[in-house]
Amino acid sequence: MFHKYVQEFNPTAHLLLVGTGELQKAIQKKVQQFRLTDQVHLLGGRPDVNRLLQAMDLFLFPSFMEGLSVSMVEAQCAGLPCVVSDRIPREAALTDQVSFLSLETAPRQWACEIERVRCMASRRTGYYQQIADAGYDIVKNAEWLQNYYLGQWNKTR
Repeated sequence: MFHKYVQEFNPTAHLLLVGTGELQKAIQKKVQQFRLTDQVHLLGGRPDVNRLLQAMDLFLFPSFMEGLSVSMVEAQCAGLPCVVSDRIPREAALTDQVSFLSLETAPRQWACEIERVRCMASRRTGYYQQIADAGYDIVKNAEWLQNYYLGQWNKTR
């Protein structure tokens, strides 16, 4: 789908692929096949994903199978609009900046949706409270875990 986006909408676009997985070699082949080696950056596993999110305009996540995606939550916390597959649970959409598409949808449709979202959405901040209210506040969750484990420990004494 990225090749269609580059072809039809933005020939200078760049794609950052963060992480590793079993499809990495197949992805590398596709990147070479579509002659996108200068535009697709395979970054591997990284400890600085929060910084990388700040360099992005959009979070693209055409996942085949996913539970609750922590990376998608992080992208929304960073204020990024998200275009994701419909295999992602709807509960992962914590903001109004998430667009779902079927993996059966043609690559051109994905490219059109990426461009629509990119043009319509603005990089916004201020989602923290909305995301925290949905249960994703690290301080509150750490306190809950601490209390839970201390409670379990006290039961064994």
